Amino acid sequence: MIARLKSDRKKDWDRERKQMEADLRRQLASAKPKLKREQREELEARLKQLGALAKGDDSGPAFDCVLFDDGKVWRAVIDTDADGDLAEETALASFREERQYGTFGFDSLLNFGVNIFDDGTRLSIVVDCGSHGTHVAGIVAGHHPEQPELNGLAPGAQIVSVKIGDTRLGSMETTAGLVRGLAAVVRNKCDLINMSYSEPTRRPDVGRLARLFSEIVNKHNVIFVSAAANDGPALSTVGGSGGGMSAVIGVGAYLSPEMMRAQYAARRGAAQNAYGFSSRGPALDGQLAISLFAPGGAIASVPEYSLRPLQQMNGTSMASPNACGSIALMLSSLKTRGARYTPHSVRRALENTTKPVEGVEVFAQGPGLIQIADAVEYHRQHENAVGEMLSFDVRVLGEGGSQGVYLREPEETSRTLQTRVRVRPLFPEEAPSRARTAFQLPISLEATQEWVSVGEQLLLTHGGATFDVQVDAANLESGVHFAEILGHDAGNDERGPLFRVPVTVVKPEPAAALVEGRVSLSAGTLARRFLSVPEGATWADLTLRSEADAERSIVCQTVQLRSGRTFREGQSKSHFRLRPGEDVVRSFAVSELKTLEVCLAQSWSSPGDSEVSFELAFQGIVPSSREIALPAGEAGTVIALRSPLGKLEIAPQGSLRTRRSIVSPASAVVRPLSGPRDVTADGEPLYELKLTYRFEQDAPGRVTPRFPANDGLVYDSKLGTHLWMLFDAHNRRIASDDVYPSSVQLAKGEYRLVLQLRHEDPAALEKLKGSPLLLDRALRSPVSIGMFTSRIAALSGDGRFKPGPLLPGETRTVFLATPSGTAGARPGDVLLGGVTFGKEDSQSSGAGRKPGGFSVRYTVPVKPIKAGATASAVPKTQRAFDILRLKATSFEEDRKAYDELEATLLKAVPDDVPLLMLRLERLDADAKRKERLTEVVAAADAVLKRIDRAKLAQALGARPVTAKERSAHGKAVAERDRLADVLYRKVRALGAMDLPEVVEQHPVEDPQELERRFNEAFSELQRWVDTKAVKYVSLQMRRERRRERWGVALGLLNGAISKEPSQRRYYEERRDLYEQVGWETPRQREAERLLARFPPVEEPF
Repeated sequence: MIARLKSDRKKDWDRERKQMEADLRRQLASAKPKLKREQREELEARLKQLGALAKGDDSGPAFDCVLFDDGKVWRAVIDTDADGDLAEETALASFREERQYGTFGFDSLLNFGVNIFDDGTRLSIVVDCGSHGTHVAGIVAGHHPEQPELNGLAPGAQIVSVKIGDTRLGSMETTAGLVRGLAAVVRNKCDLINMSYSEPTRRPDVGRLARLFSEIVNKHNVIFVSAAANDGPALSTVGGSGGGMSAVIGVGAYLSPEMMRAQYAARRGAAQNAYGFSSRGPALDGQLAISLFAPGGAIASVPEYSLRPLQQMNGTSMASPNACGSIALMLSSLKTRGARYTPHSVRRALENTTKPVEGVEVFAQGPGLIQIADAVEYHRQHENAVGEMLSFDVRVLGEGGSQGVYLREPEETSRTLQTRVRVRPLFPEEAPSRARTAFQLPISLEATQEWVSVGEQLLLTHGGATFDVQVDAANLESGVHFAEILGHDAGNDERGPLFRVPVTVVKPEPAAALVEGRVSLSAGTLARRFLSVPEGATWADLTLRSEADAERSIVCQTVQLRSGRTFREGQSKSHFRLRPGEDVVRSFAVSELKTLEVCLAQSWSSPGDSEVSFELAFQGIVPSSREIALPAGEAGTVIALRSPLGKLEIAPQGSLRTRRSIVSPASAVVRPLSGPRDVTADGEPLYELKLTYRFEQDAPGRVTPRFPANDGLVYDSKLGTHLWMLFDAHNRRIASDDVYPSSVQLAKGEYRLVLQLRHEDPAALEKLKGSPLLLDRALRSPVSIGMFTSRIAALSGDGRFKPGPLLPGETRTVFLATPSGTAGARPGDVLLGGVTFGKEDSQSSGAGRKPGGFSVRYTVPVKPIKAGATASAVPKTQRAFDILRLKATSFEEDRKAYDELEATLLKAVPDDVPLLMLRLERLDADAKRKERLTEVVAAADAVLKRIDRAKLAQALGARPVTAKERSAHGKAVAERDRLADVLYRKVRALGAMDLPEVVEQHPVEDPQELERRFNEAFSELQRWVDTKAVKYVSLQMRRERRRERWGVALGLLNGAISKEPSQRRYYEERRDLYEQVGWETPRQREAERLLARFPPVEEPF
């Protein structure tokens, strides 16, 4: 939409601009013989500036907004067409009050709603970040009475739209948005939540959001459905919401032959399947993670601004609302007949009536495809059974509170596991003690596979019960195996499982340096191999070759799971076209002695059978230290290298490329938030921690801000996600980001970064007040790390390490020299980089070395303070002491004392130019300058009177040869700079005397005399400096404006903006110049840009 509107506005402006250009050219051509040089220059300058406007930036229209209280509710009036006329606009209340919305003009078709907070002091204009949310809503509840074939699953169901994605982050979800959303769910008495968002997690079912999501389900009886994520097809790729939280129903994406034909115009539909991207379980804690399987593609509604009514989209984001809409139908049935239900009874009915899809693994579909009519009937039959309204908490004891058994690593699958499982019924908080005491439920236990052994009977009471489990993983074949322990109502065989304990065993093949094989694929199928990575391996080269009759679309995903990390941190993934007879080689880093999954999948839209041969070669150059720190103050460090798996060529090389600076907070404030939206779902108040950091950017470049304590954590964070905003010196927001750091391009200047973190516990926030900000910048040039044979060789500069072979059983040492240069880094900075030890060989298949190499860091040492050094010089005379005292005296607040001391000093030395300069600088301060322009001119004249300009010109004209002459010339240059500064201040003051806001208070008695004095002072300044230079260009512009040469002034101004783009006054002057020259469209757009570039108030979180 933005691109469309910009294009339309550009077309309109181009037509107007070309007409203006034609008028100027006619004017120039017809009057050219009669024009004076200055007039011709002005017309030519206008033409040039019009041409420059053809490429101008368009920040879009600015809309006036007015809030008022009509006696009942607060209302907002928004000038949707930016024409300045509010009478034609609708006064909107907060959407929840009257469910009214508006539409912005300019043929945008962008609909919006408003929310008004904090007694009318804050207006929130809510628009879509994209089409995703509207599409999801259409799947759930799209209602098209005239075209019922376009209806959603539950046509006309009432939707409360909760925006959890932050527009500043490209619609990334935030904890603040999620907490506000949960509160809105309770406030609006919602029955169901659909969340088509997901991020990976390090620990499932752990963290602040996991607790809040559990409360919304277990305490507030809201059914929570979420997308499983789109990171498949490898195992354990589910996200943190729809695949890692036990209270949430995670949904995988189903694809049927009918969908292939109707949505993708497939010529030949494959068998029903899971979408290849649909994330697979199990979760890292053993949960199956996928609770339901539902269609993952749909043609549904999208926002009007997209200029189309419908769009096809696919993803687990579409599967989740499909399931949610089906559940809405079920709730409608339950409510119609007044049935009692809970989220747990509904979920159990759904899971126990699913239809397993033949040929689709359980990790993709969970129990199976949703069958909503069967679920309704199941609930009717069993809703009065003992415990049906309860959930059952299942924990594998001794496994960190896991909710299933997940054995994956070689040491886990080479033995028989003996463990215990605890099952506990979870009663609502309001449940009476007598109901808890009376609860007893005989349970029959059943293992679905022979390699899992469990007892037969269990009596479940309020306090729970435990039972023993044996998993005989040692005798399983290599591959993935799945079983469940089902807990049934012993008195009702038809009831279906009350709880399930998933058991997953991934049995890797024995470690081998080279693994070869062949897999058969067809449209929509996949093949997995699980391999134990041999000791000493640091990377692997995978070679694939197709023997099919045509090219095939293939995805190759490898995953290793490591404690404390998400699956993404241990994966490689690539999509490619595999052509017959051609080799595709992928190299990726591996961790030794850990299980590696290699998953190959052929797209469902790539028909035909494939025979794919593969060769996986594990390689390894093992350094004695895998995270290398170069010692400060020493020559370097020794690294020993081994190659346990075979002969490899080594050619060590490395460099430091990133400078990391550590910034402490300038301020840290914890305060309570106010307003109805900043509370938890239970109404608890929330607090915010606001940390402010200040730093300077020495040169233009990219910067990556990092907060390592919380980066990368979303659903498993104890505190939740943070959000930061970066402002320049003019309070303009330059960038925003969250827990996934990214770089931002910055110009030279001063910056302020403000970070916000919210929580209901202020004590938890207090502990984070000292959190450091890390700033990563690319070094001006990489710092090479010298590779030597020894420390002595490094000190002498001889004995560089020479490339050569490294044999199994052999150890070679390399000395990494501490760098002598730091490429502009400051003491205390940390330089970061990488080292590779293998030789890159373009002739061989594979990388020849570990992709990404090994990390290396070096801390720039702080220089010691020399003995006897002092912070500042002590004044040696009384006059020097008095001058220091004068400088410390406030010119504004203690003017009388300042004048008296200055008079005393000038009486003793009347021609003390530095003292006179000090007065001029104090009078010429920005805040008070326009109130005392006459004094500024007088103070400048007092200094000018004491500078011998003829002598100065003579000194500058002679070329210095001797040292004495060079010293004298340097002093003359300094004197010239002071003269220029004085003249600059004088000209600026004279030029400001006839500004409208000054004339109003201090009328000009003789305008012609003022003009003469201005021109005289300006001409004098031109003798000494180039008045078109950045420092003086504002005076040159003022001179041109006084001569009504607006085009020439515009050219000078645009040149100044290109050199100092952050100066607000330049843009204000450009807006005014556009008005003076009569260019209304540029004036209006410059005014719009001013609001965007320099907001009047700091943008709120």
